[in-house]
Amino acid sequence: EYDLIKLAIEEVERINKDEQRNITYVLCTNCINLNSDILSLCKSYNVQISTSLDGPEFIHNHNRGRIDSYSKVINGIQNARTYVGYSNVNALMTTSTLGVNYPIEIVDEYVKLGFRGIFLRALNPYCLASENENWEDYTQKFIDFYKTAFLYIIDLNKKGVFFVEEFAAIILRKMLT
Repeated sequence: EYDLIKLAIEEVERINKDEQRNITYVLCTNCINLNSDILSLCKSYNVQISTSLDGPEFIHNHNRGRIDSYSKVINGIQNARTYVGYSNVNALMTTSTLGVNYPIEIVDEYVKLGFRGIFLRALNPYCLASENENWEDYTQKFIDFYKTAFLYIIDLNKKGVFFVEEFAAIILRKMLT
């Protein structure tokens, strides 16, 4: 909703003339319907774009229930990067019951697409997930998934590929500062 996004940003900017705060805008979107008007607005106000990407095509499409979701999201990411800059587009993945079996493939997908990090996020026990998952089994599988992915990320960094696991980075920043 271009008009609502524009209205919200302009109102914050108006209020901030007096407040003088450092404002960061983030647009959470599936990137599928980003058009040139929205992207131009994002560029004008340095809006960060956040999208969902659950890993390689077969995982993302499975999780999203569409055979073409992955290609649409990737096209949207590439288009957004062209408009607002590479570093202003980020993705967030949710580790589904399928995804827990593919930690290295998920990390590799993010590296392949030029992301500099990943937030290895577990499913939340809400809504449909609360009814459809075996939470004891999933929890152990996620822990194993996380360990494998995290050790792989460390190995990538040792080989000269800068890549961050964002949750670990948050915890380390809190511990060390």
